Amino acid sequence: MGKIRVKLRKQKKTKPNIRLNLDLLTSDTDLCQKYNLKVKNKFEAFEEIEEVEELWKQLKRSITEAAEEEIPTKERKTKQKWVTEDILNLLDKRRKAKGEQEYESIHRKVRRKCEEAKEAWLNEKC
Repeated sequence: MGKIRVKLRKQKKTKPNIRLNLDLLTSDTDLCQKYNLKVKNKFEAFEEIEEVEELWKQLKRSITEAAEEEIPTKERKTKQKWVTEDILNLLDKRRKAKGEQEYESIHRKVRRKCEEAKEAWLNEKC
């Protein structure tokens, strides 16, 4: 019997999705008008394109760029009730420092703050 060889591939990292607050488009008419005008201007700026695929790419690009410029992002929500804003800021700082020397010290701070906040929250609950 022969040996079976398996090659493992590294998965590509995907960009994190930007959480836009799309509910504001229905409630805020000024924001909706600004967004529509921005999309219209970006789409009209493109040349006359005959190919459907290229036209779709240009339309998609104009919609996403206008959304990123005009629509604000959603606020972060935590799954655990004990996580504070200070911990969330430390988590962002730790994420940016990944692969650097200061990562370990920030990581220790995050763990310590999480333990303290969770303990305080549990004591308050009891």
